[in-house]
Parts: sequence; C-alpha cells; structure tokens
Amino acid sequence: MTARDQRMEKLNMFLTVPERALLRLRAFKADEPEDPALRRSTPEWQLAEVNQAMRLVNGVHDTVGWYVICLQTRMETLEARHGIVAALSLWSAHAYRVRDALIFDLPEPITQSEYAARLAGARTESVTLADLAELLADDDGVEDEATWEAAVARHLAELQALVGDRTLASAKRHDGEIVVEWGAFCDWRGEEVHVLPEYGVRVSTWPDEAAELVEQQRTTLRALRERCNEAPGLGSGGQVDGLRDMLLGGLCAELTHLWEDLLAVEEVLAWATERFSGEEPLHPAGREMLDGVRAAAQALRDDLVDEGCELTLPEEPANDTARLLRRKVEQREEEG
Repeated sequence: MTARDQRMEKLNMFLTVPERALLRLRAFKADEPEDPALRRSTPEWQLAEVNQAMRLVNGVHDTVGWYVICLQTRMETLEARHGIVAALSLWSAHAYRVRDALIFDLPEPITQSEYAARLAGARTESVTLADLAELLADDDGVEDEATWEAAVARHLAELQALVGDRTLASAKRHDGEIVVEWGAFCDWRGEEVHVLPEYGVRVSTWPDEAAELVEQQRTTLRALRERCNEAPGLGSGGQVDGLRDMLLGGLCAELTHLWEDLLAVEEVLAWATERFSGEEPLHPAGREMLDGVRAAAQALRDDLVDEGCELTLPEEPANDTARLLRRKVEQREEEG
C-alpha cells in the first residue's frame, strides 16, 4: 500500500454514513468497481445504515429502472400505432388517386363488336318524358327550385308535343308513363349516343382480332379496382375518417396514461434523490431512457394536436403508480 493509499484510508475512517453511501452510489452510476478501502474503513456501527442506503439504490434500480424500460416499450408501441394511422391515411389517399385515374384517365377497352352491341342497347333504352324534362331543365342551368320546376313543366310540354307530332316516333306507354328511346331523343337534340363503360367515363375501341388482349387489359383494370376497394374508406361501407378518429382517440388516451405514469416515476425519483442529499440514485442509462420517453411523448403529443386531436398532457402523476413504486422501493430498502 502506497503512502497516498494509507492517507486516503485514514481519511475514509472519518466519513459519515451519507458520504460513504454517496461514494458507493457514484461508483455504481459510473459503472466502476467500488473502492475496497471504502469498505475496509467503514466502522461497524455504520454498516447497517450504509447497507440500508445501498438497498435503497438497489430498490430504485430494480423497481424504477425496470419500470422505465416498460415505459419505453409502451412509448415505442404508441409510436408504432401512430405510424399505422399514418399508413392507413396514406394508403387511402393513394388508393383514391389510383381510383380517380381508373375512372378519368384509363378508358375501358372493348372490341368493335362489343361497341356496336352496347351502342344498340344504349339507343333502345327507354326513358320517361318526366326524366327527360328534368334533364333538359338541368341543362338550362337554373339555380332556384321554383324556376327549375317551371323549366321542367315547360320542357315536359315540349316533349309531349314532339310525341304528338311523331317527331319522337319511338314513344310508347310503359307502366302508365310515356317513354321514348334514348337514341331518338339524342337524334332530336343532334347529340351522339355515348357508349358507357362498366367503370369509368369512356371506352376505347379495339379490332375484334384483339379480343384476347382486350380481355387481359380488362382483367388488369378489374384487379386494380379491387385493390383500391380494399383501402380504408373505399370499400363497401368503409369510413376511413371514422377509423382514423377511433385510432387517434385510443392513442390520446394511452399517451395520457403513459404521461401520468412517467410523472409518477419522477415523483418517486425525487423522493429517493432527497434521501441521497440531492444525488439521484437512478443509473444514468435509466435517466437517459426516461428523458427519451419524455421527449418522445411530447413529440407524439405535438403530432396528435397537429392532426386535430384536443390533447393536453396531465400535470399530476398517477397516484396508484407512484404509491406502488415507492412501496416496492421501501420494501427492498427494509430487507435486512
């Protein structure tokens, strides 16, 4: 033993209980081995109190430290769930864009024979005079209801006159109403009869020889529509906003509970720190983890508020959690 070590050991003999406990705590927090001289120089009458203080450290490490790990796991789960909400929203938004492209940008391919058959069917489709009168009134562009109803009556009288003078020669009576063929109505207006696709707004005509290729393209378009309909909000009865609100509401509630438990941990650590004359007994790795949970929770709260949630993090800890943690630490401290 060097002369310096001998002097230090003599000085160690005059350390108080709090000083000895603090030196051992700092060695623990620095991940360094405890100075053997510190133990050798501890008077027998101080051993019980020093050991009790270190049991408090162990209690904080084994109880609060592990609970901080649980908080971190819960926080990571909330972040993952928030990611799922974002993914659902993005999925729905992209599906809407693809669906709009299928409707407005991609025509349905059909063969010339199919086009001729659909055109014939469209021309012979029966439409009531009342429906045609409303269509003509809509084309007038009137806005108030009274003017629109007057326009409907005027056009209905006009159509009845056309039926009477055989201009609309295809007119006939069906289920008590006068109906005319859509083709005859379009011819009178000088408009083309359009062939409507199964899905979308227009068709593209291909030679009959390309029937196999046409069917392949239609199969691909149907598959794309089915995939779009699987997205939240696009399928039958899907309500992406309702699903999103439900998931965000659950996130807000879970984040509130986590924040209350985090405050409970801080309360217990403040109590234990006071017992060690202002030195926090939690290992720095645990403190870093706890601070990370706090920062992540605050960031998630800001994101949720930006997304329209009304969320204010509580200022009081979860009392049940604080009492439980403190009781566990005290039980560990009292073990002799």
